[in-house]
Amino acid sequence: NQINMFQKLGIDMIYVFDGTPPKEKAKVLKERDIIKKTAKKEYDKTKSIQAYQQSFFITNEISNSAKEYLISRGIKYIAENIEADIICASLVKPKIVDCVYTTDFDVLAYGAKCMIVNIDYQKKYFEYILLKDILKGLKLGYNQFVDMIVLSGCDYCDRAENMTLNKAYKFVSEEKVVLGKNTKKAKDIFVSN
Repeated sequence: NQINMFQKLGIDMIYVFDGTPPKEKAKVLKERDIIKKTAKKEYDKTKSIQAYQQSFFITNEISNSAKEYLISRGIKYIAENIEADIICASLVKPKIVDCVYTTDFDVLAYGAKCMIVNIDYQKKYFEYILLKDILKGLKLGYNQFVDMIVLSGCDYCDRAENMTLNKAYKFVSEEKVVLGKNTKKAKDIFVSN
């Protein structure tokens, strides 16, 4: 349905498949795995749609089937051995594509300039976020923005003790930030790609 609607609207698309994440993401992936397994047990008992959605794993079979389908429709895709967010941001930064459609806000930390967050196919309406507007609204530079994201917790490191997004913003905006070893590594993942 998504492909048909995009084509009707004259939108060219490139689908990006997730590859191997950096080792710094191992803890988060383990936590997500536990959540999925718990949801699977719940689904087996209750047949709840919500539990099914939470327990869903993308298998190689599903991924390969999706790629075959895209090929059959003549739609481009990228499947590299790195995280999709990195690839998506790297396509938007030099304007190879106009925008990224995702629910993962990490693409902004990777430097994607435009992110579509919601599409209503019937109304032919979409909502998007521009990184420049976020930076302008927060009165932060890109590096400060990434510092704020890292301090408040991300997939690559735990949040600093008792740190909220508001506190992280305050520290960053007042230039009171000194990143520790783990948070520095996390920032390097975002800004070096």
